[in-house]
Amino acid sequence: MEFSPAGIFKKYLLPNYFQTAGLVLAAAGIVMTYLRFGSGIKPGFLDVRVFAFYSSYFDTKYFRFIDNNISEEICGITLLTGLFFIAFSKEKTEQDHFWTFRLRSFILSAYCSALFLLLSFLFVFGLAFFNMLSLYIILPLFIYSVIFRYFLVKDRMLTHS
Repeated sequence: MEFSPAGIFKKYLLPNYFQTAGLVLAAAGIVMTYLRFGSGIKPGFLDVRVFAFYSSYFDTKYFRFIDNNISEEICGITLLTGLFFIAFSKEKTEQDHFWTFRLRSFILSAYCSALFLLLSFLFVFGLAFFNMLSLYIILPLFIYSVIFRYFLVKDRMLTHS
């Protein structure tokens, strides 16, 4: 009996319509991230009181309510959720051999992400390193999605020729 990951793991993928939702959320997350960090816009209506397990600005606080502008959190959650939906949703016509593409994409994404982090450790210093760590949070899902799409396009080109 041959092992087929498609039969076992297909049930863990999100339905295909999550891809569309993911694209919308990822695009919104990119735009909001640019507005927040590229343009420095910090909307006042997002200044709210939140509960923090740990907060360290000018002083360190544990398990307290703090005043915070949640624009950064909204950007991160929106972008990460969108990339997650894109990466883990079924294709319209999900085929068994796509699992090979998914596995290869996952491994290549891990290599690229590890290389990015290693290069960041070697060549990026100070507060800029924390920016690299922030980017590293979304990088594996982004790289996985790009490589997986590349394999799908390549497969469709080979199938139609």
